[in-house]
Amino acid sequence: MRRRAPRAARAALRAALACVALSGCASPRPTPAVSYYTLAVPGAPRAAAPGPLRVGAFRADAPYATPRLATRSSPYRLSYYSFHRWAGSAESALVTAVRDYLERAPAAPGGAPLVLEGELRRLEQGVGPEGPRGSLALKLSVRRAGQAWLERSYEESEPAASESPEEVVAALSRALGRVLDRLLEDLLREAAP
Repeated sequence: MRRRAPRAARAALRAALACVALSGCASPRPTPAVSYYTLAVPGAPRAAAPGPLRVGAFRADAPYATPRLATRSSPYRLSYYSFHRWAGSAESALVTAVRDYLERAPAAPGGAPLVLEGELRRLEQGVGPEGPRGSLALKLSVRRAGQAWLERSYEESEPAASESPEEVVAALSRALGRVLDRLLEDLLREAAP
C-alpha cells in the first residue's frame, strides 16, 4: 500500500501539470483591433464648377458594398481585410470625400444646381509586378433641373508607398482627386457655348 500512495500522487501531479500545460495552449489569443479608414482627397480642385454643385446618392456594385477594404491579387480573386474597414460603408466614405473636395471648388453663380450621383464599380488594393496600387472606377452622372446633363465613366490607379491599408487608402484618395478634376473639366466643356 505504501507503493501505491506515491504512484497515485505522481499520477495526480502529472494530470495537474497536463491540465496547466493544456490550458496555457488553449487560452484564446487577443483579437487584433479593427482599424477604420476614410478617403481624404488632398489639395484643391484644379477647375471651377459651372454652377452650384450638390452631391447626391452613390451606390456600390455588390463586391464593394461592404465596409471591409477589398484587395485583389489577380483578375479572378478578390479578398477582404478582416480588421481594416471603411468608417461606415465604401459608398459613404466616397460620398463624404467627393463632397468635401468639390466644396473647395469655386462655382459659377446662379443657375439650377448640378446634382452629382454615382456608381462605385471598383475601390480596391491591387498588387502586381509594379507593386501595390489603389484602383478605383466610377460611373458619374450629373443632372441639372432634373435633366441628365453628363454621364461618364472614370478609372484611375495610383501607386501606394507600401501594401499597408493606410498607404493604399492614401493612394485611392489621390486617384479620386484626379477623377474629380477630370469631372470638373468635363462639366466646363459641357457648359461652354
